[in-house]
Amino acid sequence: MNIDDMPVGQHTAMPVPEFLPEDKPSDDLSSNLPLAERLTSKITKVRLEAFTELFKMFSEASDADGVFGNYASDFAKYLGDSHPGAQEKAMDCLLLLLSKGREVDVAAVASSVIEKGYTSAKTGVRNKATACLLALGQLENSSTIIYDSVMGLAQSKNFKVSIAAIRALTELLSNFGNSIYPIQPALKVIVPQAGSTNSGIRTESMNYFKEAYRWIKEGLFPALSTLKDSQQEELKAFCSALPLSTPQPVLFTNSKFPSKSSESFKPQPKLRKSEATATLSKFSEEWCEKLLQTRKWSDKRDMLEEVMKVLSDEGARLENYGSVAQCLKKLLDNSNIVVVNAALKCLGLLATGVKGGLAAFARNVLCSVVQKCKDKKTLAEALRCMDLFIDSLNISEILYDIKDMLGDKSPLVKLHVCNWLEKTVISRASAEDTQLLAPVLGKLTDDASSEVRDAALSCIAVMKATKDSPVLNKMVKEMIQQKQEKIEQIVARIAGKTRDPEPMETGLPEEGAKPKVAELIKAREKKCAPAKTAEAAEESLEEAVQLLAEKFPLETLEGLTKNNWKEKHQSLQTISQLLEARSDLEPQYINALASLLTARLKSFKESNLMVLKEGIHILALSLIHIC
Repeated sequence: MNIDDMPVGQHTAMPVPEFLPEDKPSDDLSSNLPLAERLTSKITKVRLEAFTELFKMFSEASDADGVFGNYASDFAKYLGDSHPGAQEKAMDCLLLLLSKGREVDVAAVASSVIEKGYTSAKTGVRNKATACLLALGQLENSSTIIYDSVMGLAQSKNFKVSIAAIRALTELLSNFGNSIYPIQPALKVIVPQAGSTNSGIRTESMNYFKEAYRWIKEGLFPALSTLKDSQQEELKAFCSALPLSTPQPVLFTNSKFPSKSSESFKPQPKLRKSEATATLSKFSEEWCEKLLQTRKWSDKRDMLEEVMKVLSDEGARLENYGSVAQCLKKLLDNSNIVVVNAALKCLGLLATGVKGGLAAFARNVLCSVVQKCKDKKTLAEALRCMDLFIDSLNISEILYDIKDMLGDKSPLVKLHVCNWLEKTVISRASAEDTQLLAPVLGKLTDDASSEVRDAALSCIAVMKATKDSPVLNKMVKEMIQQKQEKIEQIVARIAGKTRDPEPMETGLPEEGAKPKVAELIKAREKKCAPAKTAEAAEESLEEAVQLLAEKFPLETLEGLTKNNWKEKHQSLQTISQLLEARSDLEPQYINALASLLTARLKSFKESNLMVLKEGIHILALSLIHIC
């Protein structure tokens, strides 16, 4: 048989080597290549030796050598090595790199650790992958980046990746706690996955729910109402055997360490047994079910008034408030306005009584409460409920929910959320939180609604006046000049309200006073001039309204301040009709009317065309009167 006709391979009857001795790849030649090329070599042996050499180099190098920066950007690629041994060595190098405080591409490395490490069939690689993810989580300002990456992978169509991502979320929650990796946004992703056809995804989802219960107790169950009965029974059986104590975080980011003054780690006061028993005996699951099935709205109202009476009279703090809270949330979708308002009142009272213990449920129901701002009949109770919820909420944990609210299609929702942020949230937020909110508010400054634009600018101004954020300052500098001037005016007004009282000028120099004092006082007065100008303008506007009230109904003049364009347009039409009927209007009334229209129609830059057209018509009639 000719050698060309012989089969090639090792598992044949007459094996022939695939390469001739002179054509076989040489390991010696590959070992002479630079280290960066050997780390990605096609020969496994060469890569193993290269990672061993890299680990030794990292161990001996110092920050001044500049070795780390040459390889830190490529670790996402190294971690995806197809050989488990090389992959494990790459993870050892990453752990050593992170221990020396070096920076890496957190998003890319975290995704590679989960996609390639968590899905590995080798136990050692999976354990190293968990260690790498937890080490990444301890880097400063990395939690949000990791959280977004893992949440995206949890929704992957690849079952293995989805399972790995949910397992990673469980690990992060178990080690860092609910304050750094909040449960509520994760539930929106994992709860739908719990009904997957893949058993692995269902198992990991249940493991996450069990870990979440350790942190938020009964506040978990309202979000799990869509689970199957068998899954809910499994959870309840598991949760009944757990201790009542809340776990504490094991790991922390470099920017978030526990302190005695931190609210996140403040132990909740224990509940008196007699108080809990009295409350729970009145509002059992059967009672809540009866309330939901009641057909008459008046009967529902009466039952809810009973809840209000108990919560306000006894100041009850429910230990097991899950059934009542879930029932109240469902009643927010009731078609009767009276029932919805009663449910909102009960939620506010519940938040007042439970305070910090309502944190998980408050995050869960906040979006539903905010949606009630669309209806004028439920607006007042919804805003009151949002204000009462603020003591139960950790601002860092609801940032994702706030972003969703600010992205709502309804201008009313965006407007009232901005007002809520300005009134209560911003003062409680950290500088890091404001950096995350700034881009969203920046987009709203270009919203179609002028009221939303003004509210967003006001929020940005409050953040600029109270928080020192480079990201926010950069964003403001990139805005157009008109927006910058408006923000500066609001900042100056805030500074004017909070500044120290100025000394009275007596005309006599103080004893021992230096010459620079007078200059400082003049500079301070000059700086506060915009605030004084704004106050003077407001006073002159009030004088104009008082003058016009002699000729026009006061209700009609006040209608120009309404947010609803239809009400504002109707007021303008009434003024137009009265103006046409009068021929003896004196010049001072015409000037006051022109000043009022200029202020109420935003210098005739009103976004609504109907309102603007009517305002111009009134201005034309005024000119006719003058002529």
